[in-house]
Amino acid sequence: MRLKADLHHVNVGKDHFIIDPDGGAIDLTDLYAMNEAAAYLWEQFSNRDFTPEEMARELAASYDVSHEQALTDVRQLLQTWNEYGLIV
Repeated sequence: MRLKADLHHVNVGKDHFIIDPDGGAIDLTDLYAMNEAAAYLWEQFSNRDFTPEEMARELAASYDVSHEQALTDVRQLLQTWNEYGLIV
């Protein structure tokens, strides 16, 4: 699994967003909001292949959460990112 390469992570104050610029003739841009943990994972796993288990280990190591809870959260996050076309 891999995050889509042409997306941009930006911070606006404490808020985190993924911007999906459209390269077409019409100026369309999609903006996706993320919480701090999701933004952290986005930064850690950009530009490389990963598994949900790898993400869960990173989340559990960086935040005060069990591996089981991290895996549940990562699976939900990846399902959402997949629905929005943010992963390939």
